[in-house]
Order: sequence, then structure tokens, then C-alpha cells
Amino acid sequence: MVDGVAARLPQGVTLGPAWVVAPQRKLRVAAAKAADTGGPASTVRQTLGLPRDGNEGRGVTVAVVDTGIADVPDLAGNVVRHVDLTGKGAGDGYGHGTFMAGLIAGSGAASGGAYRGVAPAAKLIDVKVADAQGNTDLITVLRGLQWVSQHAGEVQVLNLSLASGSPLPYQIDPLTQGLEALWQRGITVVVPSGNDGPGAGTVASPGNDPVLLTAGGLDESGTAARTDDVVATWSGRGPTWQGDAKPDLVAPGAHVVSLRVPGSVVDTENPQS
Repeated sequence: MVDGVAARLPQGVTLGPAWVVAPQRKLRVAAAKAADTGGPASTVRQTLGLPRDGNEGRGVTVAVVDTGIADVPDLAGNVVRHVDLTGKGAGDGYGHGTFMAGLIAGSGAASGGAYRGVAPAAKLIDVKVADAQGNTDLITVLRGLQWVSQHAGEVQVLNLSLASGSPLPYQIDPLTQGLEALWQRGITVVVPSGNDGPGAGTVASPGNDPVLLTAGGLDESGTAARTDDVVATWSGRGPTWQGDAKPDLVAPGAHVVSLRVPGSVVDTENPQS
């Protein structure tokens, strides 16, 4: 997918000028710490102006490249495949992937329809690349993207809520090049601006790639009205260090409600939420 190989080289070995070497690196899902809202939050659907009982997303399959997706009632019938690249088995010990899946395609079954995803009729493919602490690495994520590439005909959208902290320009970084390759195959790739805001130039890789759809985080101030919305303080701001204007858009992300995985890290560390 990126015209490259993953290899372990003996210490001191160098490669010729035809090779660009990107060191293996640790990555982590981009999850902002949950906040105690002190009351019910507005829903993503309200802010977007969608009807409460809408059934958007039919005919669309979203690959959620994350910490896994748990089998919870709100996603019954929506998850068409579980793919594990971690070797840890199916499930979601961290809780982030299931939370994202609920924002995308949750049915609202556990909340009487109150917290329905933005595309409840969409199908999901669970591409698990991160462990129960939300940690992964470059090669594991690339293997997940390689799986999506090999099944590109089944996928219309890919969501990767992960900040890589790459020091490489997007033109040569293997992660951004892999994501661009998927975009060129007709997949809409959605990545985060990262959680290092509010300073200028804090958009994180892969959100710095101008080809990809980079989403920042919106704080709705607890209402569905647009007039009190602000960009969340933690959301990464542009421009990128290479001068590109990012993010491309912002979406509710400060006080959103989504699916819980009982006993997961996110669940146990944020009891107030």
C-alpha cells in the first residue's frame, strides 16, 4: 500500500539513498479527558439539525480503526466484521472504539432513542489496532490500513481517531501515505486534528495531511444552538507546520454522549461521565 516494508535492522546498518527510513513509533488513540457536564448534554444529531428518529447512512460501510468495538445492544446488526491486528482478540478493553462506533451508527436502543448516531443505518467494520490502554504502533496501524486496502470495495469511509506525533513531512510519512492511498481508492478518510490545542500550529499528524478530512472538536456549550458554539480548548489548531490550513471542519466533541463498555478503561476512569 505504501510501496514499503516493515523490517527489523541490525544496529548500525544503513540503507542506500533510494530508501526513506521511518522508525517504528508508539501511537495512541486521540481521546480527550471526559468532563463532568453537570447535566444532560445536547446531542450531536440536534447540533447537526438531524431529526431525532432519522435513519441516515444506508448503503455506507465505515471502517473504525481503533481499540475495537464491543458487542453492545446499540450496535446489534450493524457490525458486519471484527478484524483483530493486535493479537489480543476481539472486544474493546479501552472503550474508545465502541464510543466512536456509537457516535457513528448507534441505534439509541440503550437510551430510548435519545442518543442515536449520525448514521444509524450504516454498517461498521471493526479494525482493532490498539490495546486495552489505547496504545498501538505504526506497523500495527499500517497492517490495519493494509487490510482495509485489500477490502476497499466494501468500505466507503474510514475513521482513524489517532494522533501519531510524527516528525516526518506528510509527503514521506508511511501513515499519511497509507491513508492517502486509501483516499485515492475512493475511501473518505476522517482523521482528528489532535488534542494539543489551543495554540496555533498544534494540528497533529495525520491531521496535517491536506488530502485527508481533518476534524477538530467543537464545544456546544450544552445546547443545540449554533450561536454559543466554540472550538474546544484542547482541539488542535492550524496552520500545520508545513503551512496548510487545517482542520477542515469541526464536529461536536467536548461533551458528547455515546456507548459505554462496562469495565473498560474509559468506563472505570470516568465514573462521573
